[in-house]
Amino acid sequence: MPLRIAAKPDFANGALQFANRTPARLKRLLLVLAVALVAAVAGPFGTLAISTLARVGFWLSLCLFNFALWEVWFAWLLKRGVHWRRILLFGSLALLLVLPFEVDLALRAFAGTGAADHLGIALGGAAVVGLWLLATALFPFRPTAMIERRAVARFPGTTVRLADVAALVAEDHYVRLHLADGTERLVLCRFADAVRAMSAIAGEQIGRGRWVADAHRGPAVYRDRRWYLRAGPSAWLPVSRSRQGVLRERGWLVRTG
Repeated sequence: MPLRIAAKPDFANGALQFANRTPARLKRLLLVLAVALVAAVAGPFGTLAISTLARVGFWLSLCLFNFALWEVWFAWLLKRGVHWRRILLFGSLALLLVLPFEVDLALRAFAGTGAADHLGIALGGAAVVGLWLLATALFPFRPTAMIERRAVARFPGTTVRLADVAALVAEDHYVRLHLADGTERLVLCRFADAVRAMSAIAGEQIGRGRWVADAHRGPAVYRDRRWYLRAGPSAWLPVSRSRQGVLRERGWLVRTG
């Protein structure tokens, strides 16, 4: 919910308007830049011994490089339906493993000398990762503007928004669209083309000729030795055995009761 204040001090209103309108990615970038400037002043990892200009360049390059890696990592895996907690866990471990080498390369580039205390760098990296996790928690990841624009686009040949499609089911030369409001549309197209049209929406194929959008996925039930997954408010679709492993990895098949 946007922040609001009753009084009208110009500075405060301007600051709140900026906070309400600034995209989460830009907020994370500003926080990273602030961390880089604070680090340039404090001089951790032994950088206090190098010149001010080299120190600022070192920390800006290191922080911006890792910021870009995190954004690409999140966007790529979130679009494929990987849970954000798993993305953070493995991303943090990978960052801690490569950080000493990044620092060493950056020091050679800006100071002409390599790093001496790799353990200290790893411990400092843990603190940096903690700050980044805090930034991600305060400003949660949102799909990029490009994905958002595609999500409000229409399914080819219809007036149906892509974001409103809960499931696709192949029927001969047609594809049935199960929508989030419980209604259905029958569209003349190939199933492969329909799945391609939904590429901006996170989802998973649950069987031959069956695809479900993550945002409209309901609970799964195991009945008569077979899994069924609810899509939208009322459509129950069978899950193929060949897809059960993938769906379990994504947490879609959870036995209840």
